[in-house]
Amino acid sequence: MTNNLAMQTSFLLDFIDSNRLTVFKAQVQTVNIPSVSMSTATIAVTPRLGSNVAGSSMEFDQLQVQYLVDEDYESYIQLFKWMISINNPVGDATLPSGGGKPSTAILHLLNNNRTDNGTYLQFYNVFPSNLGSIDLAQNISTSDPVIGTLTLDFTYFDIFVNGVKITPYPIDSNAGGTNPSNRPAGGHPALTRFNGNPNNN
Repeated sequence: MTNNLAMQTSFLLDFIDSNRLTVFKAQVQTVNIPSVSMSTATIAVTPRLGSNVAGSSMEFDQLQVQYLVDEDYESYIQLFKWMISINNPVGDATLPSGGGKPSTAILHLLNNNRTDNGTYLQFYNVFPSNLGSIDLAQNISTSDPVIGTLTLDFTYFDIFVNGVKITPYPIDSNAGGTNPSNRPAGGHPALTRFNGNPNNN
């Protein structure tokens, strides 16, 4: 572990794709680590007091990508071909949504020397839900590169460090969720009774 700060430019977006997205991958400019939300539920602690507790589901935001469009528009065409392979408006689909290849995306979080340190996010059942519009214009004095946008949906992601997947903490035998005697009457198992000890032990 170091005290170096992460740099925004230190990343690499890759896909398990049988080389179907080679040009697009080389042109990726920006990508986000999607937000993760946990649902909450409100329970009654007393007849006049409610409390929020962790719910039973998680939600992952979308993966947003910006990429450069080459003069042959191959990066855009590769993405369009991916979309119509999943949902062909004039024929049969050849790829299932979230299946086949591509279906797994890997976001490598590189160190500041832009080398792989084994930390990455792996996204499962990935599919393109929006291929953004391309803006073209004749009435401009300087010609800037064409930037495309892509929205990817997925089921969930895992985080790997040194190639090892991050997993939950071990079960805490003293937590209210595992010991029924710690649960308030009629309450959520996550709410433990306070026994007067500041450390609740």
